[in-house]
Amino acid sequence: MTATQSPRRKVPGKALSRRLREWLRLGDPNKDLTTIFALAESAAPMQDRILWLARLVVWLRGPKLSLPEGSSRRASLARMRFLLQLLERHEQRREEFSKIVASLLSRSDASALFAQTELTEQSGFFSEIFRRLSNKFFPPVPRPAELSYSVEVVFNDDDVEWLEAMPFDDWEKLIATLKWSDETMEAVRVSLMASVDEALANISIQIAALALTPELRPRLREMPEAGSAFLELVKSMTGDNKSERITEALRYLAWCRASVDLAYRGIETSGVSLALLYRLETLAGLMSRLELLLKIASRETGMSERSQLARDLLVDTVRVRSHRRSVGLLLKMNFDIFARKLVEHAGETGEHYITRTRSEYWAMLRSGGGGGLWMVPSTFLKFMISSLKLPVFFEGLFSGINYSTTFMLMHFTGASLATKQPSMTAAALAERLSSRMSREKLEEFVEEVTRITRSQFIAAVGNVGFAMPGVFIVSWIYKAITGSGPLSPAYAQKVIHSLHPWETPSLLYASIAGVLLWFSSLCAGWLQNLVIYRQLPEAIAHHRTLNDFLGEERCKKIGAWLLRNASGIGGNVSIGFLLAFAPIVGILTGLPIDIRHVTISSAQLTIGLMSVDPSTLNWKLIVPPALGVVLIGMFNFGVSTALALFVAVRAKRVRSGWVRLFLFAVGRKFRKKPWTFLLPPKAGEKVETSTHSH
Repeated sequence: MTATQSPRRKVPGKALSRRLREWLRLGDPNKDLTTIFALAESAAPMQDRILWLARLVVWLRGPKLSLPEGSSRRASLARMRFLLQLLERHEQRREEFSKIVASLLSRSDASALFAQTELTEQSGFFSEIFRRLSNKFFPPVPRPAELSYSVEVVFNDDDVEWLEAMPFDDWEKLIATLKWSDETMEAVRVSLMASVDEALANISIQIAALALTPELRPRLREMPEAGSAFLELVKSMTGDNKSERITEALRYLAWCRASVDLAYRGIETSGVSLALLYRLETLAGLMSRLELLLKIASRETGMSERSQLARDLLVDTVRVRSHRRSVGLLLKMNFDIFARKLVEHAGETGEHYITRTRSEYWAMLRSGGGGGLWMVPSTFLKFMISSLKLPVFFEGLFSGINYSTTFMLMHFTGASLATKQPSMTAAALAERLSSRMSREKLEEFVEEVTRITRSQFIAAVGNVGFAMPGVFIVSWIYKAITGSGPLSPAYAQKVIHSLHPWETPSLLYASIAGVLLWFSSLCAGWLQNLVIYRQLPEAIAHHRTLNDFLGEERCKKIGAWLLRNASGIGGNVSIGFLLAFAPIVGILTGLPIDIRHVTISSAQLTIGLMSVDPSTLNWKLIVPPALGVVLIGMFNFGVSTALALFVAVRAKRVRSGWVRLFLFAVGRKFRKKPWTFLLPPKAGEKVETSTHSH
C-alpha cells in the first residue's frame, strides 16, 4: 500500500446485503441468462430442475420498473425472443433445456393441474377464504411428482399478462426448439394424454356431484331432449370409441351449460345466497375447463389448433393458480351478483318514495308529517331511558327497541322517515341508469333525479315540521303541569350545544348516521332476498301445523303479508338498533362514534329549548344549533345517497363516464331551474305516470 493510498473501509451491512441477495438469487430479476444456463443440469434431482425453470421464468419476467403501461409486458416478450435466439444458436443449451422440460412433462402427474379451476369444489365460500388466507402465510409443500406443484413454483401472478400477450408464432418457435427424440416425444404425449383422460373423468364426476346437491338440483332444469344431462355427461366418459365419447360429451356439456344459464336467470326471481352463487360459479368454471380439455383430446382437432389449445391451457392454468390464491377476487366474484340482488330489492322499495304528481307530492308531505309525529313520543322515551342510568348495553337495547318500534309504526301506518329514502331511491336511480343508457334518455333521467330530490325534501319538511311542534306542545303541557321543563337546565344546555355545527363533531356524527342509514337499506334488501330465496310465503302457506291451527287461507295471507313487508321490517328494525348502538360502541371503544339524525336532532333541539331558563335564550343559543340541524339533514342525505348510488352503480356495472355525464346534466338543470328540485309540477304540467319503463 503506498503512502497516498488509504485502506479500503468496509461498508457496514454491505456484505450482509450481498449475502442476502445471493440467498434470494431465485427472485433476483437481474440474474444473467448465461449464468442461468450454466446451472442447467438435466440429471439433477427433480426439485432442482423445477427451481432452475423458476429462475429462467424470473429472468423472462424481468424487473418491475416504473414504465408506461404495457412496457414491462413488452420487455418480457423481447426477453422471450432473445431466449429463442439463444436456444437456436447454442445446441448444448437447447438440449439441456429440452431434457429438463421433457422430464417434467413425462414424469409428473398433470391430472390434478388439468382438473383445477378457480374455485375449490370441495369447500364452501368461508372455508375457501380461510384456505386462501392460510396459503398466503405457508409455503407450498414440495410435490415434484405433480405438475401442479411445478406451475405453482415456476409462475407467479404477474406471468398471466405476458403469457397471454405472447404471439402465437413465438409459442410455436418455443415448441420447435424442443429437441426431443421420437421416443421422448411419445413419452411426453402418452403422459399428458393420460393426465387429460383422468382429468376429464375427474371433472365430469365433480360436475355431476355438484349439480345433484340438494341446493342446486331443484334449480337446474333438465333438458327434455337430454334427460339428466349431468349424469349422461359422466356416462359419456366411458366406452371404447374415443372420438364418439368426446362428441357425446360435448353435446351433453352444451345442455349442462344451458341448464346452468337458466339457473342464473332464475336468481332474478327466486333470490340468491353466497353458497348458491359459489356453487354455480364453481360449476361454470369446471365446465369451461372440461370443454377445453375435450377439444384438446379430440382426434378431429388439427395439430395447429391443438397447439393453440395447449397454449390456452397453459395460460389458463397459470391464471387459475393466481386466482386460487387471491382472496379479493373470490370476494368480488361472489359479491357482485349478491350485491346486485340486494340493490334490486332496495330499488323496488325505493320506487314507493318517488313522487311524480302534485297529489303524490302533498301525500308525501302528509306521510313525512306522520313520521315526525311518531318521533315525538320516541324522543321523550329516549330521554326517559337515558335518565334511568342503565348499563350501557341495556341502554342501547331499550333505545333500539324504542327506535325500531317507532319506525315500524311509521311503516305500518303509511308514515315515512325522510332520511331512510335516499339509500332506497338511489338504487332505483341506478336501475334507470342501467336500463336507459342513451343520450336520448338524458332529460328523462334528469327529471327522475328532480322527482327524487323534491320527494325527499318534502318528506324531510314533513318530518321536522311536525316533530318540532309536536315536541313543543308536549313540553309546554309538561311544563304547565310540573312547573319545569322535561330536562334539567344544565342537561338541556348540553343537548342544545351537542348540535353546534363547528364547536362539536356533530357533522361527523351526521355522516356516521348517513352510513348507518345506507347500511339499513342493505339489511332491507337482505331480508327481502332471504324471504324469496327460502320461499317463506309458500312454506308458511303449506305448513301442516300452521294450517291446522290457523287455517289454509289465513296462512296464505300471512305469507303474502311477509313478502310485502319483509323489506320494510328489515330496514326499520336494523336502522333502529344501529342508531341506538352506535353511541354505545363509541363509549366502549373511546372512538368518536355517535349519531346525529335530522328528525331526532330537531326534536331534541325543541325539547332542549323548552327546558332552559327563558332568560338565557339568545340568538347564539338558538341559531347555531338550528343551522346544525339543517346541516345534519344535508349530511344524512348526502352520505347515504352517495354510498347507495356508488354501490348500486357498481352492482349494475354502469360506466363511470355515463354517471359523470348524467350528474353534469343534473347540475346544469339545477342552475337553470333550482325550484323544480323543491316544488311539485304545476297542475297542468305533463308528468310521467309510469314507474317503470323496462
